[in-house]
Amino acid sequence: MELISKSGNNKIYKDGDVIVKHYSSFSSTPCDRGKNDFNFIKYFWEKGCRNIPKPISYDEETNIGRYSFEEGKIIPVNNITSQDINATIDFLEFITINSQNDLDKFNYGKESCITTQDYINNMVQRINKLTNVHIRDKYDRKGKKILKKKLLPLFVREKDKFLNKNKNSKLKLSLNPGDFGFHNILKDGDKYIFFDFEYAGKDDIVKQGPYFVTHPYVMEMNEALKNEFTQLYKNRILTSKGERNRLDSIEGLVNLHWGIIQLNFLIPDFMHQSTDFKKGRLQTLNKYLDKVK
Repeated sequence: MELISKSGNNKIYKDGDVIVKHYSSFSSTPCDRGKNDFNFIKYFWEKGCRNIPKPISYDEETNIGRYSFEEGKIIPVNNITSQDINATIDFLEFITINSQNDLDKFNYGKESCITTQDYINNMVQRINKLTNVHIRDKYDRKGKKILKKKLLPLFVREKDKFLNKNKNSKLKLSLNPGDFGFHNILKDGDKYIFFDFEYAGKDDIVKQGPYFVTHPYVMEMNEALKNEFTQLYKNRILTSKGERNRLDSIEGLVNLHWGIIQLNFLIPDFMHQSTDFKKGRLQTLNKYLDKVK
């Protein structure tokens, strides 16, 4: 077997025409990631989707999944086209439609939002983890200063704006693929393969749209393409005026949520603690804050 990818999450090997995925046990959120990933792919394979790897087996004891090897490359952010945007919406529409009557078969997603208030609660929980940490170097100190002086005041402002425009009520749920973006899409000619559904689960039907276009990987993507994705998401995934209004009102909060995530290195047991990693995360954090100002 050939090791072809090693990240903080998993080790991925190629064994002939099979991908062997050894899931990491590390997670900041309790979640059976390997089982979740395999069950999602198996469900939609059986529904006829062929834009995903073929599921072969999953061993719960070893936390190893086996899937078909698929050709293709991750699309560089500057090469993303309207065709790629439309293919992504096609996939999201397929999973939304084909899972709507089976949502009880799926767990709730990571930081799922069942009510409007959950958007706020999830961010508050993350902020609380960052407020009483031990400062180890100048990057920790800078991160804490940005959190206190810039991020928290913006959060209070955006929280109030969001809650003023959205009543706290139960939200329509759909199946959210989780950590979904162009970093988890292979392209080979006109064929697309979508993968990595470890955090998939039931969530607010609105949520996937704004989180997709604000993901760090597409931060530098052409704004016209982001707007195209958002408009298609409104027209083909969302079903009511209230859902579309919620999407329009949440952009500031979503950018701040991504900003808070950049500060995870402040948490003592977070796995990435190198100087270069922290510097990069602080740069990304400032880009998110600039989008909210």
